[in-house]
Amino acid sequence: MKRIKKINIIVFTIGAIIIALSFILENIIKGNQYFYLYKPIMWILITLIISLKVKKKVQSFNYNKNEIKQMALICSFIYIIIYFLMGLIIGYTNNPLDRSILGILKNTLAIISVAVCVEIIRTRLLKYTNSKKQWFIPLLVTLVFTVIDINLNSIPSYDNGAHVIINFIFKEVGPSIILNIALSYLVYREGLASALLFKLPCLLVMIITPIYLTNNYAIIFAIQVVVFLIMYINIEKICHHESKFVLIKPMTIKDKIKYGVMVIYGLFLIAFSFKLLSFFPIAIISDSMSPTIRRGDVVVVDKIEYEDIKIGDTIAYSLNNISVVHRVMEKRQNHQLGKVLVTKGDNNRVKDIKYVSEDQILGKVTVIIPKFGYPAILFRELMQKPGKVEVETGGTYE
Repeated sequence: MKRIKKINIIVFTIGAIIIALSFILENIIKGNQYFYLYKPIMWILITLIISLKVKKKVQSFNYNKNEIKQMALICSFIYIIIYFLMGLIIGYTNNPLDRSILGILKNTLAIISVAVCVEIIRTRLLKYTNSKKQWFIPLLVTLVFTVIDINLNSIPSYDNGAHVIINFIFKEVGPSIILNIALSYLVYREGLASALLFKLPCLLVMIITPIYLTNNYAIIFAIQVVVFLIMYINIEKICHHESKFVLIKPMTIKDKIKYGVMVIYGLFLIAFSFKLLSFFPIAIISDSMSPTIRRGDVVVVDKIEYEDIKIGDTIAYSLNNISVVHRVMEKRQNHQLGKVLVTKGDNNRVKDIKYVSEDQILGKVTVIIPKFGYPAILFRELMQKPGKVEVETGGTYE
């Protein structure tokens, strides 16, 4: 009992120290120094202190912990696949992180070091006692780490209105609660390895990939809930010996071929969705290119250089984070923008008023798939305010 009371005091103390230090350093240190230097150092020091002061209790298990590790890794991949496939329905936005080689290395070092430290601390706290009457300890640890995850500077006041508060709940509070419940559960059932196998692949993909899911926080939150439920149900079956999950088992040649094809198809689908290939899909949501391309069609866009574009080609270009598909009418040299294109929708009476600069060009339309995009459009309109993409037309070019 004394040991349980002691861990309560330790959890509250650690939480208070981390929250206070994070808030103070983040507001005192300007620029990226806090994120890339002071934050990782703070977490590493706290982890070293806790590792020395808080000793883990040895726990016995009557189930195979390797099966839980495998399930944690698989659920991490399931989350990544669902997350990016949803982008085909609700759209993508650019990754705000620096994606240069140096930027990726810096972000990986800063983000992964903090993530590992957090899970080491979580494991130490949850494994401190093996008392059966400890259900509230995982709850307490989860709540503390949830508060630590939330950006205190972004907490809205009542004056901001209900929609701002709801947005904050889905953006900050909800995902943090679900993630910390999942990680605490994995540590409780297995240990540090499972938590890292679930967490690190997601973080690494988010650092490396050029795109994120459009900021529809309700959808992201729903994906997290679904993946956690899948993981929870399967791990509970493993723990209660209702099923035996084995990732690596003897396979026949037929099984190897079948799974090989599935893996190749899955990798292609992920790369296609990530826009990592030279071609990618766009669902058409307006009739500006009718009758050539109609609302509900999907076009496959092949990346192309400005010099290879010809008059009359149908191209896709980026305008305010939206992909526009129009036909090239002219190629020009502008004294401010450099090489530009003049475009027009086939169904529009006049040309687009703004030039398309070289860095806006996404690619050339090579394939049109009729009606294939309607499910994505209908789902998008259900989740967001319906509306058309407005591209200004008319005006005089100089």
